[in-house]
Amino acid sequence: MSLFRRLSWSSDGAFIATTGGKDGANNIAPMIERTSWNLTAALSGHMKPISVSRINPTLYKAGGGGGNLSCYSIIALASAESTITVWKPSMSKPLAILMDAFTMGITDLSWGFNGNILLASSTDGKVMAIHFKPGLLGTALTEAEKRMVV
Repeated sequence: MSLFRRLSWSSDGAFIATTGGKDGANNIAPMIERTSWNLTAALSGHMKPISVSRINPTLYKAGGGGGNLSCYSIIALASAESTITVWKPSMSKPLAILMDAFTMGITDLSWGFNGNILLASSTDGKVMAIHFKPGLLGTALTEAEKRMVV
């Protein structure tokens, strides 16, 4: 149980990352498509309920080519057991897992303006900054490319 749930919309508005989902005994973060309200993914890997989802405001170029520009979002999840996971949509497991980040539960996550820094806060009164090397999460779309996608 948690006292709050923090949801987040993708930068392009295509989906919402929700929290507190269950699939049998597994705690999941359902990803729901905006236009159809269909479940597009169910991210799991937390022992306790997921209470925070934060989608990186930076859109990243998806692989492939063929003239069509497509993009993806990076999603960070946090739960009451002080675990943070960071997800790329094409991966079946998290890109990064940080266990026992705090001595108490995580209250919120926030991405920095450039998409390379993830901040976390906890009920124990501490704040943590996680820095991802540029390029680790992907290649960011330019402003002109964002206008073509969004």
